[in-house]
Amino acid sequence: MAENIGLGLEIFRNIGRKVRGSNLVLKLDMEKAYDKVEWGFMVQVLLKGLRQGDPLSPSVFILCAEVFSRSISRLVAAGTVTPFRLKQGCIQISHLLYADDTILFLNGAASSLSKMRQFISKYQEVLGQKVNPRKSALFVSSKVLPGRVRSIERSLGFYKADGVLSYLGVPIVKGRMLSSVFKPLLDKISARVQGWNVRLFSQASHLTLISHVLSNIPIHSLAAIILLAKVIGLMERSFSNFF
Repeated sequence: MAENIGLGLEIFRNIGRKVRGSNLVLKLDMEKAYDKVEWGFMVQVLLKGLRQGDPLSPSVFILCAEVFSRSISRLVAAGTVTPFRLKQGCIQISHLLYADDTILFLNGAASSLSKMRQFISKYQEVLGQKVNPRKSALFVSSKVLPGRVRSIERSLGFYKADGVLSYLGVPIVKGRMLSSVFKPLLDKISARVQGWNVRLFSQASHLTLISHVLSNIPIHSLAAIILLAKVIGLMERSFSNFF
């Protein structure tokens, strides 16, 4: 998980790079509705992909993600979809997948986006797995003109987000991180505390909950990024108030 977040951060820092077509990032949220998956397609995938002695993954979602990932790679390799442009010599990364969080690193060329839109529609049609449009979002550099943004939105079928890109619960930003981008993390800690009836807990129980529950909430964020001192201070204040 930490590797995915770190890689996402490094690539996202190039979103404002001056390239033809503009770099953009599309975050897709895949609905985990296994009962909607077309089982005829899944059986076909299993028959083609399984070998004697191979363990069968308990998660159908993993199989769907593998089909999605390989299809994107083929589209980029064939030149059908233009990828996100990094500095010369860098390995080309077209997408990152982890659980139901998917990030596509694309170029804003109209023909490329149109092909990507067609692929996403076809994927949903064939597999039955749907993209959740309410949780999916488009991210472009602030340097891209409004008219160009609208053109990208029409070609791709997704709309530009106003907030910060969050990947696996960690904010992904281009420049210096501000404490405000960690508000969802702080809100998550506060919500957890508010859900407990603290009057029923002893002081020792409070300490145990802080050590084993509250302190673990930001653990994967700390594995990928350095939290601001102000944010750490706010978390410690929440812990102290609970204790």
